[in-house]
Amino acid sequence: MTNPVRLRFSEDKTLLFAAIRPQDVKGGRLEAEELLEALLEMGYSSFQFELDQHAFDDLTQLRWDQLNREIVKCLARRVEFELQVQISEDQMQAWASVQPAFSGEEIPLERLLEKLAYAGVKQGYLYDALKEIMNTSQAEQLLVARGSLPVHGTNAWLEPLFQQTEAEMPSALVVQLEQGVPLAQLHPATPGQSGTTVTGQILPAKSGKNLQLVPSVGSDFSPLDPQILVSTQSGCPILRFNSVRLDPILTVEKVDEESGDLNYSGSILILGSVQSGYLVQAKGHIEVLGDVEGARLEAGGDILIHGAVNGQGQCLIRASGQTVATRLSQVLIECGRDIRVREGVYQSHLRAGGSIVIGETPETGLLLGGRLVALRQLRVGQIGNERKSVAHIHLGQDDYACDQFEAKNHALTEVRQELDSTLKKLIQVRAQEVPLVNPELLQRKLHHLEQQVEQLKDELSYLEQTLFAWPCGQNLRLGKALWPELALSMGPYQATFSAPLKGPISFCVEQEGTETKITAKSEPVEAAVRDEPLPLEPHRAESPHTQPHSAIL
Repeated sequence: MTNPVRLRFSEDKTLLFAAIRPQDVKGGRLEAEELLEALLEMGYSSFQFELDQHAFDDLTQLRWDQLNREIVKCLARRVEFELQVQISEDQMQAWASVQPAFSGEEIPLERLLEKLAYAGVKQGYLYDALKEIMNTSQAEQLLVARGSLPVHGTNAWLEPLFQQTEAEMPSALVVQLEQGVPLAQLHPATPGQSGTTVTGQILPAKSGKNLQLVPSVGSDFSPLDPQILVSTQSGCPILRFNSVRLDPILTVEKVDEESGDLNYSGSILILGSVQSGYLVQAKGHIEVLGDVEGARLEAGGDILIHGAVNGQGQCLIRASGQTVATRLSQVLIECGRDIRVREGVYQSHLRAGGSIVIGETPETGLLLGGRLVALRQLRVGQIGNERKSVAHIHLGQDDYACDQFEAKNHALTEVRQELDSTLKKLIQVRAQEVPLVNPELLQRKLHHLEQQVEQLKDELSYLEQTLFAWPCGQNLRLGKALWPELALSMGPYQATFSAPLKGPISFCVEQEGTETKITAKSEPVEAAVRDEPLPLEPHRAESPHTQPHSAIL
């Protein structure tokens, strides 16, 4: 005979319901044995459930032959621990409080997970915490789940193959490579990995941006691997965001009255010093083995100065890449990427499209006065001294950087239009549709415009990454000490530090309650020593042709 009693649990499995249809009850009376049989088949135990005797009796006393609808009654209640769950506002953490129903109650993992899931905690369980609950049968605001943040994909990037390893820091910038040398390898973008909240919500990851590898002057695809560029001529390698070109090299003894100003379409190596009042311009790199006085240096690539720069308020240095020097005093520098200084910076104005690093290690390097602007980070050992020279530091976006980004975009559009126009005219000249125009002049102009497009695309690619990735900058890392005074701004936030501080300290923008502001926090020493040393070893004139140039970050 079929049992008319059908049992089912509530959604959280704490209540046991009996559902009975009148037409299934034979003879109009429900027997107690039928209820008990259904309970036993469901695994009922008096140690786990408390039977509702009144409901049990009501079901056996009803006249079922006089009813015309299904009857549902709660027949038993589970006797178990009480669980309270608190989920953080961002749904990335969950805490649990547990009270046992009776002394010595055993809490099975399966039941604990069921109750957590019913309370909304479905992912990111911390099983060590759950094991603690099972062992003690109680908990008070115990962290039991943590969500996982998405891991965004990395952008495609170009690895220079002509440089030495990090342990063998390069000692030269303007060096000559021969034909057939591997130059760079393209590493493709990665898709990233999604994260989840403790409630099970998917946090999508952003895929990295792809990059197309492009040959340039003096480079071409390797016949063995289309993701590698090799040199097709000798020259100085200039690393770009998606290419490597090889420049001719101009070597001079020094820059003075005898040499005059220098303007070269390749890279320049100066074996001595640069005296005041002279201009040195290069489309590639500039490397100076001596000192620089009140001169002006402009490079489409990097600038490496092995000596000191004593500008006396008259030195201007501009580089689309990075600038590296031993010491800077009363200098104005505008750099598209990083500025790195071995010893110290004194009363200078520096602007970097990347980071500014002062000191070979986090504990060394001195900054006295001046104004420093970096889109990403500043790392220095000590700021100020007992003379209380005020340093003004800005990290992150500012109006000038945003204007530069817009101006470079506008310039790129104009140069591309001129490039298209020149190319069309050259085609017409070669087809003899336009007389009295020298095709060689057009070809030279075309080559010049192509180099301009390459330069602007390289500058925009790096500027876009730093400008929008760090609107308030990343941090200011102080390794040793801060003397009063420091005026610090990060994005739109400002702070003044008038009291001395001992490092290592990290200054960054954080939200405290409802307020967002610049905070200073002590930093573990091990976290402050991860930066690689600066590429400022003494230059060796006898470097072989495989000697690489310093890294473009």
